Amino acid sequence: VPDSPCHMIFTGQNQESGTGKSRPFQNAFSEPFPGTIHKFTGNTKGEHIDWILYRGGIMKKNCKVIPDAINKIYPSDHFPLIASFIWDA
Repeated sequence: VPDSPCHMIFTGQNQESGTGKSRPFQNAFSEPFPGTIHKFTGNTKGEHIDWILYRGGIMKKNCKVIPDAINKIYPSDHFPLIASFIWDA
């Protein structure tokens, strides 16, 4: 989840996350975070426990949680995430 120690270290929200020599990652999704786990129910109100993190010379263009089923069957108990990026000029 976004307030987990691991996510906080990767995104630079933890004061013990290093010396500041490298830029932290950014989460492609922002608050309010969409639900990504649904336990095969299709309920979009679950926790946001899946991430797409990025950094460097790119900018987020868009991102989306895909809540679709295939023939009314979910292939996973997590919804897939997708993000597209553009090179930062």
